[in-house]
Amino acid sequence: MAMNGKSKTTVVATRPNNAMQTFDPSRFEASVDNMARVGAAAGRSEFLRMDKSGDWYFGVNDNPVGPDDRLYLDPMGSVHGWQCWADTDRSDVKAAALLGSEVVPSYEDLPPKPEEVPRTGRDWAAMVGLSLLMDGHKLTYTTTALGGLDAVAALSAELKTQYKTDPSRMVAVLNLGSDWYDHKKWGKTYVPVFNVIDWVAAPPANAGDTVARTAAKAISKAKAAPAKKAPLRRPPPPPAKAAKTARR
Repeated sequence: MAMNGKSKTTVVATRPNNAMQTFDPSRFEASVDNMARVGAAAGRSEFLRMDKSGDWYFGVNDNPVGPDDRLYLDPMGSVHGWQCWADTDRSDVKAAALLGSEVVPSYEDLPPKPEEVPRTGRDWAAMVGLSLLMDGHKLTYTTTALGGLDAVAALSAELKTQYKTDPSRMVAVLNLGSDWYDHKKWGKTYVPVFNVIDWVAAPPANAGDTVARTAAKAISKAKAAPAKKAPLRRPPPPPAKAAKTARR
């Protein structure tokens, strides 16, 4: 487990000759139950990102986040610190990669900026991060870009105002958007926008249940779909009139 960029190792005492402990049925069930409980509670956080076109995605499969999707912001889940990314301007760097990070919760003081820069890395850059929940997915958004830092700062200002207005409802309900400006070097450059559409005391009870949320969305979509009309049944055509016998 890495904490503040350093590896933290838990040392477990071993028995002589690396022998296993004697199996104890009275402790076995409690042990596996606790392992399952911790694993289920911990979940997996997936990264949220905005691409160069201003569209939002999350996870390794680039699942899209639409303008109607609601995300719930954890008011105590923000972090800040420093990140060092690979310098893609170098000929020996093939792809962007995170080479190091020093991250702490936002309620702690910003850690000192690391002095040593990895050989193939850019200089350490200030970062901020958010923790969100959407349709049962735990999402993490981090940024060192100026546009991202400004978007998080604007969101922080709204959080501060809400705290003064109604501290009992501090979970921001968000839609994701984007804006753009004309960069002198890169041209049209998109920046993230976090739109606060509501404030709640806590996410919905089933917001953490992926199966339930997916089913609910499917039902909602089915209800919104227009009902199929039965094909019109035309009456049968009248029988053809018998041709008159021609008189001679």
